[in-house]
Amino acid sequence: MASPQDTTLGLRVKLSHLLSSIINTVYKSEKTALGKFLEETKSILHTLAGHAQEIEKITRVKFQNSVDTMPKGTRDITLLYHQCVVIATRPLLLSALKQQLDHFGRGLPDMEGFMAPLIPLMSTGIKSAVKTLQILSGEDTLIEVFLPFDLEYAYGAAIHLTIANALFPSTTEIDGPTHGREAHAILDDMIHKGNSVAEVRKAELTHLEFLFNEFAMRVNQPDVQPSRPLVRSLQLRPFPSIWESSTAEPDLASMTTLSEPQPLVCAPETPSNAEFLDSIGISSDDFLSIVEQMGSHDDADLPFAMLDLSQFWK
Repeated sequence: MASPQDTTLGLRVKLSHLLSSIINTVYKSEKTALGKFLEETKSILHTLAGHAQEIEKITRVKFQNSVDTMPKGTRDITLLYHQCVVIATRPLLLSALKQQLDHFGRGLPDMEGFMAPLIPLMSTGIKSAVKTLQILSGEDTLIEVFLPFDLEYAYGAAIHLTIANALFPSTTEIDGPTHGREAHAILDDMIHKGNSVAEVRKAELTHLEFLFNEFAMRVNQPDVQPSRPLVRSLQLRPFPSIWESSTAEPDLASMTTLSEPQPLVCAPETPSNAEFLDSIGISSDDFLSIVEQMGSHDDADLPFAMLDLSQFWK
C-alpha cells in the first residue's frame, strides 16, 4: 500500500500532466468553436473532480495525525490544483474582454446571452484564484522564494482577478483592493529575499492593473456606455457541502488524463476535514455539479459560435 507521501507525489505528477494537457488543448492561436471549447473544458472539470477526490482522501489520512496547519505536500498539490482551474477557465475571461473591446462604445446586443452558459465556469476560476492568494498569504505559509512555482501561482491568480474585477466591478465576491494587496505583499516578500524575477512580475502586474483600471473607467463613462447594460454581477456559488453518506472509494485509476466521463462517488468527510477542505477551496461535488449544469452544447444554440483569442498570443 502506497504511503501518504507517495500518494501526494503521484497526485502532483497527475496534476502536472493535466496542466500540460490543458495548455495544449485549450490554448490555440486559431479560432475555436465555443461548443468544442466547452466540451473540452467539461472533460477537464470532470478530471479535476477526480483529483479533488484524491485530495479529499489524502486530507482524511493526514487529519488523523495533524491539526490546523496544512502539510507542505498538501499545500503544493492544492496550489497546483487551483492553477489548473485558473488556466482552464482564463480563456472565458479573455473572450468576454475581447467582446467588450470589439464592441466598445457600440453596444453588445447579446452579451447577457453570451455570459449565461459561462458564468459557472468563470466563477470557478475566480474562486480558485482567490484561494490561491489566500493560501500563499497565510501566516504559516513558507513561500518558495527561488523556485518558480509560488511566484507564478501568485502572479497568475493576480492577473486573473484583475481581469475579472475589470469585467465585473460590482461583484462583491471579488475584493479588488484586498486581492491586490495580497498579491503585492507576496511579490514584495520575494523581492525582499532576493528574487529578481518577482521584481519584474510586480512591474508587469502594476502595469496591467493600471491598464484594466483605465479600461473599467472608460467602460463606465456615460458617453461611451454600451446601448445595453453589460452583465455587472457575477454570482459566485459557495462550495457545496461535501458531507455525503456514501462510503465507497472512487475509482481514480484513469483520472490522469482527459478521458470519457466516469461516475464519481464522494467519500464521507469528518466535520474538521470538511471545514479544512472548504478553507482551501477543494470540492469534488462543486465540479461535478458544474459538469452536470453544462450538459451538452450545440454551436448553433450559442450566441457566439467561435472563440478567437489569437490577438492575445501575438
